[in-house]
Amino acid sequence: MTDHTADDRASLNRARRAGLTDRQARISLDLTRATPHHLAPGQHQKNLVLAYWQARTDADTYYAQVRAFADAHGLTSRTRPGTVKDANRSVEKMKNAPDRVPVDLLAATLTATSVDQMYDAAVLVPNAFHVVGFRDRMIERANSGYGDLQFTVDLGAHLAELKIVHAQFDHIDRYEHRVYEISRGILAAASDELDVPEEIVVLALNAASRQMYTEIWQAILDAENGGPQ
Repeated sequence: MTDHTADDRASLNRARRAGLTDRQARISLDLTRATPHHLAPGQHQKNLVLAYWQARTDADTYYAQVRAFADAHGLTSRTRPGTVKDANRSVEKMKNAPDRVPVDLLAATLTATSVDQMYDAAVLVPNAFHVVGFRDRMIERANSGYGDLQFTVDLGAHLAELKIVHAQFDHIDRYEHRVYEISRGILAAASDELDVPEEIVVLALNAASRQMYTEIWQAILDAENGGPQ
């Protein structure tokens, strides 16, 4: 990979600013160019009930594939508790996009012990799964600061989510998720605008989440790469 367009160079620079090594940045760019997330298709089944039926039909096979991949490459795997996404969360997610059935009714997470291992595994995912979308959320983090490598995979009649996360991020996420649930509950209960006390609480919770993920990412960089590149 020697010649880059201006967009490619900008992508590589964003990755480096995020703390990735040149090698990790190039892997990310190759995966993004091959299967950009914004071009990933929508869920095959547009009816939510039928989509759930298909998800349950495909769950055992998909999760077995994920476990086999994890075992083959020294990763830890975790599948969605309860097999499929909670229906209430799906309905909430579809509130502003009623025609877009979520692609994470089936979802699995692969946990790596280093950033290099994350990207080494990411390179191999298209060999084991039919990847139709990729998003590098180590570069473009969630608002909370959480990051992972997120794939959309096509199982034939259903789309599913596959994430690769650093073990340290995964550990922090166990605690931060409680913070997120409190914030989400306040926002869900608000009929219109937040009252001043609720707004203060939500802002404080969001700031706490960002601080946790920012600090753990810096600790990872210091331990693995000697700090930001």
